[in-house]
Amino acid sequence: MKTVLDIALVIHIICGFVSLVVAPLAMITKKGGKSHKSWGKIYFVGMTGVAITGVFISILKSIPFLLMVSVFSYYFVAYGYRIIYLKNLHKDQKPTRLDWEIAIVTGLFNIGLICFGIYQILNQTSNSFSYIAIVFGIVGIQTVYSNSKLFWKKPTDPKHWFYSHIGGMVGSYIATVSAFSATNFYFLPTVLRWLWPTILGVPLIIFWIKHYKNKFNSAQKGEN
Repeated sequence: MKTVLDIALVIHIICGFVSLVVAPLAMITKKGGKSHKSWGKIYFVGMTGVAITGVFISILKSIPFLLMVSVFSYYFVAYGYRIIYLKNLHKDQKPTRLDWEIAIVTGLFNIGLICFGIYQILNQTSNSFSYIAIVFGIVGIQTVYSNSKLFWKKPTDPKHWFYSHIGGMVGSYIATVSAFSATNFYFLPTVLRWLWPTILGVPLIIFWIKHYKNKFNSAQKGEN
């Protein structure tokens, strides 16, 4: 079993490193271009490897934070990838069963995170991770709900998928950087070690989406 765990850990580290390096390359290349798609696919595969090995290792070695990050970050990348195939939701396209399953499983997991953190606090066995789990759980539920609204409430903006793609992919990268920071930046307080990527990354997502909305709106006005 130790050999299997060692192999899983090596794969986990390699996939995590690849994801950390490749994501910025996908971000800076032309959206929709060949390079962007290629780097994006490599990132998705890397994150899939991180998630699978992360869940496997966390269960066998009882590492709650690894399980949390694996599921939490993979939801973002899975949604960001799947939304590309749901470009026509504004034209009455329906999400697949897989899309609903991803949302439901992740939503239940995030509820579990909150319950886990509250349970530890009430039983006076809490630590910094208890509060981090609650924060991640709340952010996760809000994100799943916001994303899933597109499934039953038809979006009006034809570019809805583009903005969701940005939010999903960059959101997953924030979670990945959070995991890297949590396991390496020991010079920072525990809570800050976990949350600084979110504090910096969320405003970046908002700015980026607003930038592209203004760009698309300007182009549309120019055509008219």
